[in-house]
Amino acid sequence: MRAPLELRHQLVLGITGLSVTLVLLVRFVYLPVIGQIRERMATWHDLRVKLADAKGLLPKVPAQEVAFQQVKAKASALQIRLGNGQALARILDALRARAQDLNLEFSATQSPPEGAPGNVMSLGPGFALREVPLELTVSGRYRNLGEFLGTLHDAPFIAAVQSLSVKSLPEDHPQLEARVNLAIYLAKEPLGG
Repeated sequence: MRAPLELRHQLVLGITGLSVTLVLLVRFVYLPVIGQIRERMATWHDLRVKLADAKGLLPKVPAQEVAFQQVKAKASALQIRLGNGQALARILDALRARAQDLNLEFSATQSPPEGAPGNVMSLGPGFALREVPLELTVSGRYRNLGEFLGTLHDAPFIAAVQSLSVKSLPEDHPQLEARVNLAIYLAKEPLGG
């Protein structure tokens, strides 16, 4: 009877050893591996979510670049229209040439004269406008005078009509004479430049 008892005892010890081995394998191998798998799956999921978010941003980036380029182009166009002190002579020449094209008599005087301090408006750091007041006297036919005044609206410079008076010239009927107080805006040149 001893043999079967010893066999049972060995069987119990074998089962116990196998159980302990399984517990140790689960504790030190299976659970850490499962933990790492879960961490990597969570990381993978986070990366996929971030990639989806990034793909959502991609269409916005070119639109923002286009908007930036449009603003930059408008700023460049404004700089071109503003000109500087040397542009005033070109502006007066362009106005005189337009008046001549329309068979108008034209004269312009700067008020106050060239050296007098003008009205300066600051538009931000390093950017200011200088207002140059001009008085234009234009005379001619009604239609031509209207076309000339329309030219001021579409001019390649920035100007504001501050006052306008029109009178009939009785000696030269149907001639009109317009006096236009015009403010032309130029970029203020840096001090010492």
